[in-house]
Amino acid sequence: MRRPMKLFSALCFLIFFLGSLPVSAQKPDALQMYREKRYEEGAAIGRQEVAVNPQNIDAYVVLCWNLLGAHRYVEAENYANQARKYDSANTRIIEALAESRYYQGKNASALEAFQIYVSTASKTAGDYGWAYYYMGDIYTRLTKYEHADIAFTSAVNIDGKRSLWWFKCGYAREMAGSYKSALAAYEKAISLDASYQDALRGLERVKPKVK
Repeated sequence: MRRPMKLFSALCFLIFFLGSLPVSAQKPDALQMYREKRYEEGAAIGRQEVAVNPQNIDAYVVLCWNLLGAHRYVEAENYANQARKYDSANTRIIEALAESRYYQGKNASALEAFQIYVSTASKTAGDYGWAYYYMGDIYTRLTKYEHADIAFTSAVNIDGKRSLWWFKCGYAREMAGSYKSALAAYEKAISLDASYQDALRGLERVKPKVK
């Protein structure tokens, strides 16, 4: 009779042990993979999750994040569009859709999606400033420099600690002929990163043009 008791005790211990493990240790976690920058693994988990439950919007969001991290922009766009069939107003999905189009060079459709995002998302959302940055970059691609200036200015007003954003803002202003404000933006970029060569060169270009 002792052996069955030992087996029963072992089974009880195993059940207790598995039950005490954190969920992330019991089941692969796509969000944890994203946080660890293990994007391909996270994407593989996400694909399985949405295949099992096609209406799981949170799974679509994290899947898109992992696909963007893995530079799988076409697939990210496809899954974002699929998710919008179930929740067309989800701002996280809209932002992922916009970003996937941005990296594919789909300027018009990316811009449209970013405009929807900034008009509907919370201004405290983590991607809110980035959306304006991407919009500014798209306008720069389209040589619409005054529009780019507006977008980049919005971005730096949200987060003024990114030297890249200030440089891009300065460049848009320079191309639009607003040399004094371009100078100020380049100076701000350099104050944040004294070795920023593009900003230093921009500063030297606009200095002689400022009266």
